[in-house]
Amino acid sequence: MKLKKLTIHNIASIADAVIDFSDAPLASSDVFLICGETGAGKTTILDSICLALFGTVPRLQLGGKAVFDEIKYNDERQMLRSGCGEGYVSLSFTGNDSIDYESCWSVRRARNKVDGKFQNVLWTLKSSNLALSKTTEVRKAVGQALGIDYEQFVRTSMLAQGEFTRFLKAEDSEKAIILKKLTGTDRFTRIGAEIYRLTTEKQQAYESLRQRIAMEKILSAEEEAALREQYAGLEADEKAENDKLQQVNSRKTWLESLACLQKAIEASNAALEAAQNIAASPDIADKRLKIKFWRSTEPLRQALHNLKTARNERSDADDALKNLLPEFAGAIGALQTLTKLRDDVEADYSKAAAELIADNWRDTAFGRYEEIIAALNSLIDRKSDLSSDWIEYKKLQKILADSSTELKAASDDYDEKDATYKTAVDKLAEAEKLCATFDFKSLVAEQETARTRVVALEAFASLSETYAADLKALDRETETLSKAREELAAKENLLSEKKTTLSTKEEKYEQARLLFETLKFTASTAIATARAGLKTGCRCPVCMQTVEVLPPAEEIIKQQYDKAREDESAARSNLDKAKTDISSLEAQIAELRKSIADCETKVTNTRSSVDKSHESISAKVKELGINDDNTFEAAKKLAEEALVNAGKAISSAIAAQNAVDAARTERDSVLKNRQISEAAKNLCDKNLAEHKSKCEAFEERISCSIAECRKAGATFLTSDGIGVWKPGTPFDAKSFLARFIEEYGKRRALDKRIQSLEHRKGTLKTVVDECTALRDAIDDTMTEWKNIEPDNMPADNAKAIFTALSQKVTSQADRRVRADAAIMRHEADVRVLKDKLNDDEAEILPALQELNTSDIEAYDLTCRNADEAVIKAEATLRQDSGRLAEHSERNPGIEENDSVESLEAQSRQLQDHIAQINRDKGDIIRRLQDNIEARNRQAELIAQADAAREVWVKWSRLNELIGSASGDKFNRVAQSFVLKALLDNANYYLSKLTDRYRLSGRDGQFIILVRDALNGNNERPVSTVSGGESFMASLALALALADAGTAFSSDILFIDEGFGTLSGEPLQRAVGMLRSLHSSSGKRVGIISHVEALRNEIPVQIRVSRNPAKAIGEICVTTPEA
Repeated sequence: MKLKKLTIHNIASIADAVIDFSDAPLASSDVFLICGETGAGKTTILDSICLALFGTVPRLQLGGKAVFDEIKYNDERQMLRSGCGEGYVSLSFTGNDSIDYESCWSVRRARNKVDGKFQNVLWTLKSSNLALSKTTEVRKAVGQALGIDYEQFVRTSMLAQGEFTRFLKAEDSEKAIILKKLTGTDRFTRIGAEIYRLTTEKQQAYESLRQRIAMEKILSAEEEAALREQYAGLEADEKAENDKLQQVNSRKTWLESLACLQKAIEASNAALEAAQNIAASPDIADKRLKIKFWRSTEPLRQALHNLKTARNERSDADDALKNLLPEFAGAIGALQTLTKLRDDVEADYSKAAAELIADNWRDTAFGRYEEIIAALNSLIDRKSDLSSDWIEYKKLQKILADSSTELKAASDDYDEKDATYKTAVDKLAEAEKLCATFDFKSLVAEQETARTRVVALEAFASLSETYAADLKALDRETETLSKAREELAAKENLLSEKKTTLSTKEEKYEQARLLFETLKFTASTAIATARAGLKTGCRCPVCMQTVEVLPPAEEIIKQQYDKAREDESAARSNLDKAKTDISSLEAQIAELRKSIADCETKVTNTRSSVDKSHESISAKVKELGINDDNTFEAAKKLAEEALVNAGKAISSAIAAQNAVDAARTERDSVLKNRQISEAAKNLCDKNLAEHKSKCEAFEERISCSIAECRKAGATFLTSDGIGVWKPGTPFDAKSFLARFIEEYGKRRALDKRIQSLEHRKGTLKTVVDECTALRDAIDDTMTEWKNIEPDNMPADNAKAIFTALSQKVTSQADRRVRADAAIMRHEADVRVLKDKLNDDEAEILPALQELNTSDIEAYDLTCRNADEAVIKAEATLRQDSGRLAEHSERNPGIEENDSVESLEAQSRQLQDHIAQINRDKGDIIRRLQDNIEARNRQAELIAQADAAREVWVKWSRLNELIGSASGDKFNRVAQSFVLKALLDNANYYLSKLTDRYRLSGRDGQFIILVRDALNGNNERPVSTVSGGESFMASLALALALADAGTAFSSDILFIDEGFGTLSGEPLQRAVGMLRSLHSSSGKRVGIISHVEALRNEIPVQIRVSRNPAKAIGEICVTTPEA
């Protein structure tokens, strides 16, 4: 949990106060002091935090039930400041669920009057998605947000005045009460009482089993032996009868098998004859012949196939060329159309050229077209623009006067900018002189050295934290190893007990198995004959019940047999389960031993890491020069100050350089303004000169224009070759211009037409020549096409048509040539291979050419199947004959009069006799089985009683150690071990406060002793140490307990203890140790004390002072600067 902001209004002695723990200076301080004179209200700050979070305060827990001002002394409403009608506490905090909350506890009197009756407390809790106002809901939500309750919060975040000093010096009984309150060990009381209850329960269970064992009735050894002897005689009789029955059945079976074998031989002979007939059939012979010649004629058939393929290729090429003939006729038609189009264009071109020759007398005038047009337009424009030039001349005279005025203003501005520029140059020189006094490179080197020193010190602090963490990890791993070894010992004891139980289960299984085997043997021979001896109204020899309905013969013995089988299966399952449990336990033990080995390795590695960290810390201490005269904090402070000073120096150098840059920027800006002003002045000079020149030019231009306009009209009446104006007609420049443009346009159109015809004539000639060349090439290839009649086709794409056609014709012609060559080659191969054929191959070749590979494969499969059928039939016949011979050799002694029917009659007589024997045996088996079941029940009860006694004995031993009806015995033992763990952790903090003393205890006792290093580590009671030493011990114990709740406690630890017993170096070490809590656990520490020396040690302070005039306490947060 993280405390953020506390607001107090009219609580105890505080009227109004706001403390912001999340803002400077409190947020950045490891330790801060809450100080003020006694009774000013220092503890009220802690009370306010508790009110906001839990609705109660520690000081009211001892108030009792006495009544004051209509409410009890321990009522939280007593916290309202005297003489006030209302008051409240508001606390902003961040819960362990990372959500921001605001809790407000408020109290008021009726109508907010001082004399009004107290009203119910209003307690609210708010967050971004929560708004609660019911006390039960707020208390539950706060507990969930913090993860701890009020008692745990007070134990871990607020160490009250004198609590641990009293604990150190209290009697054993008082220590137990205080320790129970601080550590919550009351659960051990419940455990101790439960152990006592379970011990009594286990004893009663053992006594109950002993009573059941005594109730079981078992046959004596003599009775059981007599029954077994009688049973053995019946078994001997049964065996003799079974031997006779087996001989009779063997002869009968042999005769039955002989008849079957003779029938099988007859069937095998018939199957062999059928298979041989199929294999020798004409169809199979024909297929064999085709298979033979198919392989020998394969080269010739392949050559014939290749020849047929080549001839098909030649035919396809001829067909393709034939299909191209209409396309060729169309291409010729397109060429003729294209040739006629070329001739027409050439005729048009000749006609247009003749027209151009007839009009060439105007070439001189049209050659000067641009000149004449420009002259005419100039003449027309001069006449129209003469008045405009005069108006423009008047405007220029006015602009000339304005330019003179602008020139004077620009000169004045330039003089001003030039003076400003000189001032900026002087300022830049002064800044550069100041900047030159700094050695920036040396300053950076000094800063880097200081930063390296600070980083090294921070690394040392981190290394120290790692070392502390490794020490704690080593303790945890050592404890884990110890627990694992204890668990291993427990499991090994359990394994020994299970192996002892295993022998008992093996004995039970063996008894069940013997009974099952006996009934199994009986059932195998008796089931078939038992029915003969049963009659309605008689007693069954097996179950001894009266037979009302005759069951099937196999159910008589089967009933007893099934039960024995189930018992045997159950006993086997119990035995298997016991073995499985032992195997599982052995595997667990092996795994645990492996885990212990791993844990031992881990402890070794961690211990090695601790040793290395210690060596590294020692090396760093030596490297950094840390010693008693130069502590880590002092060295770090000096390094940080050096770093700050170097930074300030660099900042000054940078400021000087920035001043130079600013001055240089200002100079450049002023220079640029001066250059702009100078350019503006020069521009004004230039404009004035230009305007003067333009005025003079306009005067001359107006004079010339008047003279030229008078002469221009006669010029075009005397020009050679114009011929577009009638002589004697008055000259009109505009009419002459329009007529001349019209005639020139006609001439330009004629020139363009001639150029177009000339280009088209050349293009058509090229295409006609190319198409003609392609046609000649096709004629050379396909001479039979020379006299073909052309089709009437348009000339569009004639070249593309001829190009594509030429490629197709060439491709198919080449294809035809290749096919002819292949035909000749394959015909030669066929002739050679036919000459090699014999008469049979030549005769069957036409039939083979009608077949394919799949046909031959089918023929081959049919022939192989026929052959395999013959082989299989022969093998079957041989096998049957061999079996008959073997059967004859195994003749069991068949007599002359033996037959299946006579032997069947003898078998029935023997079975009847055996059935009677089994009825007698059934009665014996029933009695023996009942005895076995009784013995098994008794053995099981004995085993249960033994197990119950073992459990009872174990619980009794545990009860003797920690059990009692009230549970106090175990609570006392547990508290003593909790105390020992607290003392171990307290010694960690005590070692930072003093090198002389350590705390120790006694197992199972509440004695706290002090080991004095200056007195040979002798132990003595804590009551013998001084006040300051006693305070250090109590502070260390308080911090050890606070560590137990670190995961859920506040980020600030408040200590309300008497630091007045410390001074000098012990006080400094105590404060330094408290500062280190922030780096080790992230906690800040707030110390409540009025000791004056602490104000010099702790600069950040929350000061609580009394205002006698207003009778209130006032709070302010101060820093060293304040």
